Amino acid sequence: MNDHRTTRPQTAIAIATLFGIGRRSSMPGTLAAGIGFLAALLFPFPVLYGLLPLVVVTVVVLARAVPSMTEEERKAIVADRMTGVWTTLVMLPASLVLPAFFLYRIVDIIRPFPVSAVQRLPGAAGMVGDDIVSGILTNLLLRFFHWLFLAHGLRAILGG
Repeated sequence: MNDHRTTRPQTAIAIATLFGIGRRSSMPGTLAAGIGFLAALLFPFPVLYGLLPLVVVTVVVLARAVPSMTEEERKAIVADRMTGVWTTLVMLPASLVLPAFFLYRIVDIIRPFPVSAVQRLPGAAGMVGDDIVSGILTNLLLRFFHWLFLAHGLRAILGG
């Protein structure tokens, strides 16, 4: 008889690694982010309405999967990138989707403050939280650059 406490949560691990995508690439985070952006482009309604359920499901899945995974296996966890991607895209115009992908990956990789601070939270909260903060930061940076360079913000600043 299997004790449920010693059985590995295979479904949670599969979801955490996006069904093995986290193990099949030398750039698993970029691949997972690309899948998240593609999903958002194909099904734009979930970004706004699906973000909170996605965050909840991801936190629950990671909280279930991570304790039974080795340190090496944890490197394959990429489901949290979906939360960051969808956070990045909330209420952004379609013209900013491609720059959003690249800027999100830069922010996610370099993890500036406050992303680095949130990443230190324990467990699934830190794993998902840093991607959400990366998404918020990316969204705000894109809005600022859009305003500055495309919506005549620079001209307004310079008085022209």
